[in-house]
Amino acid sequence: MLICLGVFASVTITYAILPSKFELNDFETLQFDRSVPEYETVLTPSDFELGAEIADNLRFIQHGNGDSDAMYGRTRFEGDIANENLNASTVEMFLNGGAGPNNGNWYNAIRNRHQLWPNGRIPYTISSQYSSYSRSLIAASMQEYSTHTCIQWVPKTNNDINYVYIFPDRGCYSMVGKIGGKQSLSLGSGCIQKGIIIHELMHAVGFFHEQSRTDRDDYITILWNNIQPGMQGQFEKYGQGTIQSLGTTYDYSSIMHYGGKAFSRNGQPTMVPKQKGAQIGQRSGFSKTDIYKINKLYGCPTDGEKPETTTEPETTTPLTTTTTTTTTISPTSFRTVNPSPPTLPVITPECRNLRGDCDELGRQGMTDGA
Repeated sequence: MLICLGVFASVTITYAILPSKFELNDFETLQFDRSVPEYETVLTPSDFELGAEIADNLRFIQHGNGDSDAMYGRTRFEGDIANENLNASTVEMFLNGGAGPNNGNWYNAIRNRHQLWPNGRIPYTISSQYSSYSRSLIAASMQEYSTHTCIQWVPKTNNDINYVYIFPDRGCYSMVGKIGGKQSLSLGSGCIQKGIIIHELMHAVGFFHEQSRTDRDDYITILWNNIQPGMQGQFEKYGQGTIQSLGTTYDYSSIMHYGGKAFSRNGQPTMVPKQKGAQIGQRSGFSKTDIYKINKLYGCPTDGEKPETTTEPETTTPLTTTTTTTTTISPTSFRTVNPSPPTLPVITPECRNLRGDCDELGRQGMTDGA
């Protein structure tokens, strides 16, 4: 049974665990509602306020910080890259800026300035079908870019021709770099997790996957026999000089790295790190190298210190993320929020729902208390 979020006179927000019998379809209704008329909108200050208070391990919002099969679509290049006509046979042209299909130009999303967002400003809109839960996590993910880089995700204005539209399609996917006009970024079922959102946004910023680097075979072993039939092309690596490493070595901890069982046909690993103790496929947040590369690519005023190399097997560079305070969640767990006025409206002694659909959930017998 779900307990709706409520704010009381003591300014206490109560979080509840979803019972194990709560089905995925029910969980999806907490992420988005496809019955709602779809139109383009933007996030509000309230979305960012709530997003700042949400811990990543709340199970009624996401299933954890791990990888998700939703990122590995069989029909999309490398699982979640949606650039038109981009595949294993055309990626070299794309990266080298050669002529592509339809007599267009393929640009290197990392090397060619034409596909970077001017001044790191990325206009966006989002679908009206997202719930407040999803909106808050999208807001929190965008805030990570503002906190650690000079990238700014900003609401689209009438003057913006090029922008990213975020909507709940099937699975998770994005285009790499600025394509021109309205470009799609999907956060569907299995994608409403802060780390996955950051990953897809980073594609739009201009980055491919870490394991596609030219030097990847020095750092990971591909277990080809464990890969789903026909999916071997998803593990292509790029030729020498086609992408920028931005002066960094291979980053096992990158949020842009495939998970170890990506496209597995038998539940066994499809790639394993050669460095002892290294972990791949984390979806908790930026690695130190991710932040460095974004800032370096966009010429941010402060690039930060260049991350250490990953050469010694015993010295795996640990993931560095923004420190956040979290609480172990249990049916009786509470977390007290002390907002600074005037960011929240005046609190009255009466409980106030933070979800717009609490009343409807109550009529369906899915709420308790509040």
